[in-house]
Amino acid sequence: MKKIRPEIKMLLSLAGIIFGLFFFVVPVSALPNISSSYYCLVDGKSGQVITARNADVVRPVASTTKMMTAILVAEYASPDEIAVVSQHAGRTPQYSIGLRAGQEIAVSELLKVALLRSANDAAVVLAEHIGGDEQFFGHLMSKKAFAIGAVNTHFCNASGLPIADHYSTAYDLALIGRYLLHNDYLRSIVATRQTTFKHPGYQQPMIIKNTNGLLTTYPGANGIKTGTTNAAGKCLVASASRNNRQLIAVSLKSADRQRDCASLMEYGFKNSMLTKVVDKSQALNNCKLPMVNTPP
Repeated sequence: MKKIRPEIKMLLSLAGIIFGLFFFVVPVSALPNISSSYYCLVDGKSGQVITARNADVVRPVASTTKMMTAILVAEYASPDEIAVVSQHAGRTPQYSIGLRAGQEIAVSELLKVALLRSANDAAVVLAEHIGGDEQFFGHLMSKKAFAIGAVNTHFCNASGLPIADHYSTAYDLALIGRYLLHNDYLRSIVATRQTTFKHPGYQQPMIIKNTNGLLTTYPGANGIKTGTTNAAGKCLVASASRNNRQLIAVSLKSADRQRDCASLMEYGFKNSMLTKVVDKSQALNNCKLPMVNTPP
């Protein structure tokens, strides 16, 4: 049997220390009954999966798509920028907020109504404002998804309306949701239960409520996005914080998306624990690699 060279063994050990600084202790415990066959629960700090089922199966994901729309908009536009509604955007099917071609509206208002009320026309206006047209914006969305590790995701539009070759997975949506929550501005929007929307066609602001009912029913809930189409079923990417821990749950094609995500997060808070096994700085300082003799 071929022996591993000592310097290689040391490098492997060091890699194990670096990548094994944190882990979850999950006692053997029965999962609650989850109606969805496609779900995932991850830790918000590390991104580590706590429990999952069919989390890498690609599926239509409806308006959970708008998480990535919002991410790109937040990174490429200022909230006070003014976007113009195109004819294409004004013809966007339901659910829409009733925007009409030629109307002007602030990016901040569009983000609110896209994330809270899931307005498809608002998402299209944002896509065209950033990418020039929605198809190119979909390409940017896919590239961004891949860059953050969502490798089984492909977007074709900004709204999540059904279209061929537009898909993601429960795990990828958890990654996208986790990335969104690192943006303080977007994090505050998705945690909002109710706010006002300055519709360019009305004199008085509209009151809009978040479609994510967990914000009012689950302690610590702070996001993120619902989605519903006939093809995708009822979907939810949910998040909650307790005792300095953030969990993200995803349930796709669910019979009861709110209950599924609440049950998953409750299981995670009660049955998992983030544990530091070694200090990173000490591990690196105490490791001395042997000299490697390079052959002439």
